[in-house]
Amino acid sequence: MKRYLFLLFLLFLLICMIGCVPSHIPLVISVSPSSGVRGQTLDVTITGTNFLGTEDVDFGYGHSIKINYFTVISLTEIRANISIYSYVHLGPKDIIVTNAYGTGEGDKLFTVTGAPSISSLTLATGTQGSLMDIYIIGEGFYYGSTTCSFGPGIVVHGCQQYSEYDTEGMIVTINISLTATPGKRNVTVTNPYGTATGTGMFTVTALEVTGPVVSSVYPNIAIRGQYGDVSIKGSNFTGTPTVSFGPGIRVDIDSVTLISSHEIKAHISVDLDAEFGYRDVSVTIGGVTGVGEDMFRVDPFI
Repeated sequence: MKRYLFLLFLLFLLICMIGCVPSHIPLVISVSPSSGVRGQTLDVTITGTNFLGTEDVDFGYGHSIKINYFTVISLTEIRANISIYSYVHLGPKDIIVTNAYGTGEGDKLFTVTGAPSISSLTLATGTQGSLMDIYIIGEGFYYGSTTCSFGPGIVVHGCQQYSEYDTEGMIVTINISLTATPGKRNVTVTNPYGTATGTGMFTVTALEVTGPVVSSVYPNIAIRGQYGDVSIKGSNFTGTPTVSFGPGIRVDIDSVTLISSHEIKAHISVDLDAEFGYRDVSVTIGGVTGVGEDMFRVDPFI
């Protein structure tokens, strides 16, 4: 039992010793100034801790920002002179400080800023009356401070990056008016540093006028003298429809009811001398008629 307690004590002591050993790995907290533009050379001050013995400083991976020189001022401060290459991607960069004990990284502490650019759209056409999402690909799309436009007749409901760290892609929700002028139009993106124009990148297409489509009628059989309600199903049912079952079948005009864009209900009466056989059922809306051929039948008996 004493041996068991002694082993527990040694384990506790070991854990305590490990946990109590101070870390000498650099901790990067901030940088000032926190932004710069392409082609700029500037002095920056990095703050944090455990900077004594620093061997290397880097701004982002891939050597997109050159560290001309750096000086360790104290345990908590490094001063560096940097040059931002003209080809560097816009957006946030990590700051990496390395000493003999390891590497500390300050995530997204420095931002390369600049005017936006547009390279492409995931969807380049939209029809009058459409609500759609489009992904704009380019750069310089800054979170919370970027706006966009698709020209007159198109309302932009949202113009937002996927995340604050993604400056090269933006999701846009647009609503194209039914009266928007068909044709090509420019797409513009604006951030605090300028505006980019994608000339003729988006095209509005005209909405084709499609009449009502009659797909089925139920019930689809009646005898002379019979009356009752029928359900007409199809698509593009809007407004105030009129319904016809041909000669010998009267439709109560006041009974025609638009249930949805896919269904109309009506009350019909079959004349005593209505002709036997199949007949077309037609729905007319706004002067455009859709016909369901041979969809209703008058029988001598059921």
